[in-house]
Amino acid sequence: MALRAKRRNSKLGQKKLLSVKVQSQQTKRERLRWL
Repeated sequence: MALRAKRRNSKLGQKKLLSVKVQSQQTKRERLRWL
């Protein structure tokens, strides 16, 4: 059970990191566009 939960949490964490990376890239593009 614990191992399964850890795996699930790690997967969620990876997804969150990916979403954050995408958001940062989008903000960078918008900044460049405004500049």
